[in-house]
Amino acid sequence: MKKRVGLAVWVDHLRPIRHLRRYGTIHYVSNRCKYAVLYVDEEQVDHMVRAISSLNFVRKVEPSHYHEIVENLLKKKEKLTDEGNLSVNL
Repeated sequence: MKKRVGLAVWVDHLRPIRHLRRYGTIHYVSNRCKYAVLYVDEEQVDHMVRAISSLNFVRKVEPSHYHEIVENLLKKKEKLTDEGNLSVNL
């Protein structure tokens, strides 16, 4: 299974968001805040960020740091269980 990374794509207007389908899977679109959450393959993140940023309706593209947060929490949980101090399930 390929690892996927989320991208937050901030746009000027919502109509051309459908064009983002060719770059990855659109997971969520916020009408009020004018952004979309898009999932792409981990190997292609840098290429996709450059390609999406070059579109004329895109203001900003930010990669998600969710996978880093989960990894940090799992490391902390392992460290606490090794020490025997785990009193709260993470």
